[in-house]
Amino acid sequence: MTALTLTNNYYLQEVNPGLTADLLREYEEQIDNSDATKKTYMACVKKFVSWLEEKEVNSVEYDTLVIYKNHLKETMKAKTINTHLTAIKDLFNFLERKGVKNVAKTIKKERVSNNFVRGSLTTDQVKRILNSIDTSTLNGARAYAMFKLMVQTGLRECEIVRADISDIKNEGNNTVLYIQGKGENAKNNYVVLYPSVIKAIQDYHRIRNAKPGEPLFTSTSNHNANGRLTTRTVQRIVKDLYQNNGIISENITTHSTRHTAVTLSILSGADITQAQEMARHKSINTTMIYYHNIKRLEDNAEGKLEQLFN
Repeated sequence: MTALTLTNNYYLQEVNPGLTADLLREYEEQIDNSDATKKTYMACVKKFVSWLEEKEVNSVEYDTLVIYKNHLKETMKAKTINTHLTAIKDLFNFLERKGVKNVAKTIKKERVSNNFVRGSLTTDQVKRILNSIDTSTLNGARAYAMFKLMVQTGLRECEIVRADISDIKNEGNNTVLYIQGKGENAKNNYVVLYPSVIKAIQDYHRIRNAKPGEPLFTSTSNHNANGRLTTRTVQRIVKDLYQNNGIISENITTHSTRHTAVTLSILSGADITQAQEMARHKSINTTMIYYHNIKRLEDNAEGKLEQLFN
């Protein structure tokens, strides 16, 4: 198997035969993932190729990838670096089938901490935010319904954006919202909606005069009136709620509403299976991290020393 060299047109080219733009497009077409994942992989691959061209690298070897990983460490966190490495590994798996040496096979990913960087809100903070919203206005009713849905079901931003009114259905004695989760192509999972959340959504839809076939939450901007929200808009709405209530921290983000839902459900008595099902964690080990963090805070050695010395 041969190594890779570069051309001056921002594409990798294997010595014989060449990895041309057409072959790179062939790689893109064979990526067996969702459209979002495919887009992410290609963005990572193109960034890698651009770096190689910029550094005038003539041959891509294992050491080249180690240097590139160190380059990523300068500006990226571990999870983001691993996304780039996953894309590069996938590219070289494809190239290996074309007779190119797979130098990415043994490159190690970064260790991701088991402790969540993003924080969660307290019960008092959640109540303060909800009580601060003027629900008599369209934007206020939307913010109230959205925030309440997020902190009581753990929905991600993308799941909020993808939700439609028609996704709310009755299952037995429960009302549920079917959702298209992260990396999913269909709405196969659901969260259970309780009366306070249902009422908040209904009040918002009444002010909006919503129609059955529309998105669950819509835009009020002039250029996208009644259109589907973007994740950027969801982030802005939640950020404004934080700032209006004096909650300003790098650890508190839009995703913190999800951490809040899982954390407070556990503190309220949910067992690990219930928390996992609500959060839709594929691995129960992810849910266990919440339990370990809570136990660390509630039953800690520092408290024993406080009692001993005081």
